[in-house]
This record gives sequence, C-alpha cells and structure tokens, in this order.
Amino acid sequence: MRRGGATIHTKKYEKFRGVDFTTDPTLVDDYRSPWAPNMVADAGGMPEKRPGWRTLKTANGAVNGLYNAVFGGTRHLLAHAGTSLVRWYEDETETQEIASGLPNEKSMAVYMGGFLWIFTGNGLWRYNGATAARADTDAY
Repeated sequence: MRRGGATIHTKKYEKFRGVDFTTDPTLVDDYRSPWAPNMVADAGGMPEKRPGWRTLKTANGAVNGLYNAVFGGTRHLLAHAGTSLVRWYEDETETQEIASGLPNEKSMAVYMGGFLWIFTGNGLWRYNGATAARADTDAY
C-alpha cells in the first residue's frame, strides 16, 4: 500500500503465543514477541508480569548516583542526591547525610582498596565506611 509517497507495510499476526525470552530477538518466530515492556523472565526463563514500583526513599534533589558497598560485613547504601551524599543501611529507613558540597551532576563509583571512590566529574570523593571526604589531593 502506498500513501503520499511512503510505502506502508502491514503484517497480520494470528495465533499469537506470547513472549520468547530464550531466543535471540532477531530469530524469534513471527507468532512470538522478543520484546514486552510489561513482562520479565522469572528464574526459570518463563514470562511473568513485571511487578509494580514503590518508593523506597526520597531525596532532596535529583539522584545523581546510587551505590552500595560492604564495610565490616555491613552493607552500606549511598545516594548522591543533589549536592549531598546520604547513607543508610539495608535494614534501616532513616538516611544520614555524610557529605555535602558535591556537584549536582551525574556520578559513578567503584569499590577499590577498601574504599568506595566516587567520581563526580568535578572532584573525587572517598568513602571509608564511616565518612566521606574529597580525595583529589590523595589520588595519583
């Protein structure tokens, strides 16, 4: 079919059999779909409905990065929100601000040498499990 200079291609799907997460998307048969945004694969690879979302924490400002690291057997969860770095523990609901003055830009982190190193694009921060401080002068 041709309309206004553009060719319109149509395809009729009959006997649709759901989502196929086990095959490369380019090789999925026409009676299945390789993509279903509201479905995920369960532990056995079978499709199941994607669970809804819920708010776990709120932050003052945009969330520029979420990190976790284990110090002394305790999992530390950190968020770079706005210009602050906040921490909470896995079983707690209260957050604690452990640093301020971070740039309000996206950041990334890596755990190395017993520290969580946070790269902000405008400075390097080091978290040791208790405090966080700029580490630009210590880095090499």
